[in-house]
Amino acid sequence: MVWGVMGLKKSSALSELVTIPRDRLSLAPSPTDRLSIEEIASLPSAGACAMQVMEPICRDLPRGSKILILSAHRSIGYLCLQLASHLRPQRDLYLVAHCPSTMEADAQLCRDAGASSVLVEEPLAVLNGCHESEFDVVIDCVGGRRIYDASRRVLHHSGAFISTVSPLVVPSSSTTAPESSWKSSLRSLRRTFVKKDRKLLSVLSITSETIETRGESPREVLERVREAVEKGELRARIDKVWRFEDSARAFAEGEGESVVRVLEV
Repeated sequence: MVWGVMGLKKSSALSELVTIPRDRLSLAPSPTDRLSIEEIASLPSAGACAMQVMEPICRDLPRGSKILILSAHRSIGYLCLQLASHLRPQRDLYLVAHCPSTMEADAQLCRDAGASSVLVEEPLAVLNGCHESEFDVVIDCVGGRRIYDASRRVLHHSGAFISTVSPLVVPSSSTTAPESSWKSSLRSLRRTFVKKDRKLLSVLSITSETIETRGESPREVLERVREAVEKGELRARIDKVWRFEDSARAFAEGEGESVVRVLEV
């Protein structure tokens, strides 16, 4: 069995047959009694995105760095929490998970996935309640200009704002560091407090569509996702599985992770 990742506009996700370049495919994990084929199907795009986000963070951030993950209870945010433990086994990063107030029951889920603490509130309320320059990295799985503006306040002067939501909404007048400086920025993050208007942030958009722009093939990323899954250190969260004839409801259902069975096997 194989899995693959395509840009959203070309994904043909509900097709029985699809043409896909070889370098966008890799071997998928095998289903087990603890890993369903639906869970496997939900992982390629979100897993590849989360892997791209967390690998440089876990490799380059100094011990004790503080990371805020918005919407950490589902999809990419939930996978980022798990990957932090997989990629940084010493667990010396401080991970703050955000869950919306409507998902208060998911706070324990985030703790079990590796969160150091959990903030239960709407995303803007969480950001507005945080201290100035409190975080080294904000991982945005919500999106929107207001989220960026509020995140800028809580980030250190050389922090990183990483959006997994496309398109990235950032005002053109913002002072941001070029993407090429991200690695050096991560290595040099320190507890330094400066005036807000002097902040030089690294602002990045990382989605399943950006893999090839970061110097490697989708296959390479998917193979690392498979490794984490097979070790039991990365698992998807699915709210509903839909029959193909009901697939339109999956897009109208609202928040939650859904998988559509194209063929009954």
